[in-house]
Amino acid sequence: MNDDDALTYPTDQVVGVLDDPSALDGLLDRLGRADVSADRTTVLRGAGDADLAPDPSEGGPVTRIVRAAQKVLGDEAERLNVLDEALEAGGVVVGVEVATPDDDEDARDRELADLAAAFRSSGARDVAFYGEYQIQQLDAAGT
Repeated sequence: MNDDDALTYPTDQVVGVLDDPSALDGLLDRLGRADVSADRTTVLRGAGDADLAPDPSEGGPVTRIVRAAQKVLGDEAERLNVLDEALEAGGVVVGVEVATPDDDEDARDRELADLAAAFRSSGARDVAFYGEYQIQQLDAAGT
């Protein structure tokens, strides 16, 4: 498990927000039972772990990443702001790298559904798959 200092665009990851940090152990346990290795998991905790909202008066590396994402993603960059706000409110953002290759769509869909179920059963919100050119919401049952 990686505890990183900042969240960048999480390409090929399923990401979710835990508003209750005490739910993290349950999620990590569920992921472990689903054979998700700890090195595929990134956890960002609480206020100050990431600053994703661009501040026009600052031009640091995170701001540049967010501005680049906004140019590419447009409205989808708002999702990064949601993650940032969750961290600022003391929540936990968890990302899991998807292991199945793009070219095996059926297996990848099963993996996404399994990861989404683990997140949902742990009380996560704003669960989504962040692909290279798409973001797919996974909150609804059956996705």
